[in-house]
Amino acid sequence: MHIKRIEIKNWLAIKELMFSPGKFNKVSGDSGTGKTGLVEALEKVFTNKSRRTEVIQHGEDEAELFVELDDGLQATRKIRSEKADYLKVKHDSKAVSSTETFLKKLISGDIFRPIEFVQKSAKEQTEIILNMLAIEWTVEDIKSWFGEMPEADYQLHILQILKEIETGYFTERTSINGEINLLRANIEGIKRDLPQNYDGAEWKDVSLQALYKKLSDAEESNNKLDEAIKLIEGLNIRIDDIKQRSANTRESKLLDYNRQRDSLNDSIRRLNDGMESEQLKVDDVSRRISNETVRLDAELEQSIERLKIQFQVKKQSAKEDIQQQGEQSKEFIAEYKE
Repeated sequence: MHIKRIEIKNWLAIKELMFSPGKFNKVSGDSGTGKTGLVEALEKVFTNKSRRTEVIQHGEDEAELFVELDDGLQATRKIRSEKADYLKVKHDSKAVSSTETFLKKLISGDIFRPIEFVQKSAKEQTEIILNMLAIEWTVEDIKSWFGEMPEADYQLHILQILKEIETGYFTERTSINGEINLLRANIEGIKRDLPQNYDGAEWKDVSLQALYKKLSDAEESNNKLDEAIKLIEGLNIRIDDIKQRSANTRESKLLDYNRQRDSLNDSIRRLNDGMESEQLKVDDVSRRISNETVRLDAELEQSIERLKIQFQVKKQSAKEDIQQQGEQSKEFIAEYKE
């Protein structure tokens, strides 16, 4: 539905005007020549609302407004100073009853008023303009345009949605460009620090991060190996100490037994009469010395074997820990390579 013809007489700054609007129309002129009056005339015809108290030109008693639409509707409204206002509406050459109600049904939403529009905030102006632009779109359109569903408030008008998407992509691009510039600066700094005979082709496909990771893992493994070596050395020291104490004990026992034997021999020499009886005692003493020696040697060997077993268990545990760490390092290297 479009306006086909407009006629205005004695309305505000318009003395007389008659023209047929096209699809797009531009109204221009100096201040006070009737640009806003034209919009208010259309508003008056369809809503019977006036923005001003005096709309009839000075010296006149009546202002007349006529609008014809392309569907055959004709509306004539006369604003009189001495009489009641007049309204006549025809559609397809037939008079329409309940004219005010009929006209109001034709108007949906607010009337666009340029003066009020320029006084509104940018956000309000945007909402008004977007409300007048009905653009059909679907989620599938968004996916086909961008190959994805960018983050945006899809409750807004499609133009606002596209603006949010544009802003998001611009922000992302700005961030990426900043990172690129930072990387370029770092590269330039690295280039300045490179040795004179540096061969870039040789190191082109080498992953420094992987090398640093290997170095770090190797250092960690070496540290743990050093700890294991220290632990083994400590165990060896303890074993040597036990052996030394055992040898000292054995030597002390031997010396003590020798003293006892010498004492017994002296007693034997002194007791010639009880030699046979005393000799039996001496023989029994030798047997006891031998048994005790064997027992102590067996106890010493058992202690050493227990320590060896404990040492082997700890060494095996340390070996398994280091091997497990090596396997984890291999897995990390494989993950980094992937």
